[in-house]
Amino acid sequence: MRQRLPLTRSACAKSHLAAGLLTFVLVLTLIPRPSRGQPDPWILVRDFDTRIETAGVSVLPPRGLGWLMSRRENGPNRYIIFGKRSADVAQRGHSIIAIVHSEVTDNLSSSGPATLPLLEAMARRLIDSSGPPGAVRIRDFSGSASDIGGSICFRYRALTHEYEDPPPAGKRFFALTAGLTCLHPDVPRFIALTVGQRIPSESQPIQIEWEVRPFLEKPAFRPLALSAHPPARIPPGVREWAVRMVFEHAQAHASQWAAISSIAEKIGRAAETLRSGVRQAERDAGRRAGLTTDERARLK
Repeated sequence: MRQRLPLTRSACAKSHLAAGLLTFVLVLTLIPRPSRGQPDPWILVRDFDTRIETAGVSVLPPRGLGWLMSRRENGPNRYIIFGKRSADVAQRGHSIIAIVHSEVTDNLSSSGPATLPLLEAMARRLIDSSGPPGAVRIRDFSGSASDIGGSICFRYRALTHEYEDPPPAGKRFFALTAGLTCLHPDVPRFIALTVGQRIPSESQPIQIEWEVRPFLEKPAFRPLALSAHPPARIPPGVREWAVRMVFEHAQAHASQWAAISSIAEKIGRAAETLRSGVRQAERDAGRRAGLTTDERARLK
């Protein structure tokens, strides 16, 4: 069944709110603060047919007037954020956002019986973090499996309420969310697309289904490009996977260094960083002289 956004809610009354500025409340709560530098400035989206790419995935931007775009990064994690600014949105006191998440994960398999429950848990985690800590309650949630580029994904939609006491700005809010969670088919990255509309309890949802449909339905996985300043460390689960890939695919390359460089590019790390992990694995296996991991630990 086709996902529809926003969900209907018969109890919503028509808005009587005064005009105000659009606030990206969900952006501030969903996205970690950048680890260095400043986030990109918000820019107006004018081209709706050119794909926008971040680490491992590209998307079509939401269509329609008033969509702004910015980027965030937190270590190896990357985010693209779209926020809708219009007179109607501001008058009703809504916040409407669409976010692309690309995050390093230790979960390496993009298929198998355990994948779908894992992706559903990821979706619920995103929803839980979409408001003030401990204040979000899921009232309605549904989802199903979806195949994207050969990888199992989980499409979902949800209705949530915020329970803060006292409520922020004297108002209570609910939120309508639709999204997609995936594991990248080639590299250990969690990819998610989310669209959220945060609404004062006395207001009606704004119909944005047509605007966000291409964004939600047409993501494409991409090889992971190596950034100019890759992180110095590799998460343990990712490192083990990358080292194993170097050993398993070394014969397909001209040299071990070529294999290391190829795998390092896939995980967005410097080849020298991965080479250190490979050398330590060789020492642990007795294939190279030097201290093993256990011996290093005992010396600390």
